[in-house]
Amino acid sequence: HVPMIGQFLRETEALPVVFEVLREPHIRPKLAMHTLVVIGNLCSTAVDPEADETKKQLRTLEHSAVKAVKAYVMSKNEGVRLYAVAALQNMTSDAGLCRDAVDLGAVSLIEKIIEELHPRRGTSDSVDRLYSLCAGVLVNVSENEGAEADDGGEKPKSRGWSVARKSRKPS
Repeated sequence: HVPMIGQFLRETEALPVVFEVLREPHIRPKLAMHTLVVIGNLCSTAVDPEADETKKQLRTLEHSAVKAVKAYVMSKNEGVRLYAVAALQNMTSDAGLCRDAVDLGAVSLIEKIIEELHPRRGTSDSVDRLYSLCAGVLVNVSENEGAEADDGGEKPKSRGWSVARKSRKPS
């Protein structure tokens, strides 16, 4: 169903409406979480084969898609935080959105979470899941450092890879 929803949102140019939900000042955590799940899935080629088209459209939104998701990365609600980082991980597979994540400070927040979680790895599934998603964001940033954004913009500048590399569990 997600590919059909994604196609509908792209064709009707309704993606901004999804992000408007996140900009509501008093959004309930459950609605924020479900909205972030939708965004994350729409940006995942494993879920929606046309996710790259979604990310292309997200780069052109009047209000930054990354900024809307970034607002939830440090949420006190564990589910909201997890799905915000998951959405950010899927978004940062795109060079343009990755550059936005670096420029808007979202990657710095991810680095902060990695540093906080590193000593607690292996203590719970939720900690490990969040840590893994954060590391995925940093890997995407690293991989996009040498990539040109499809929109012709500059490459993202990252400090993230060194943190992700230092933070990996020994094999």
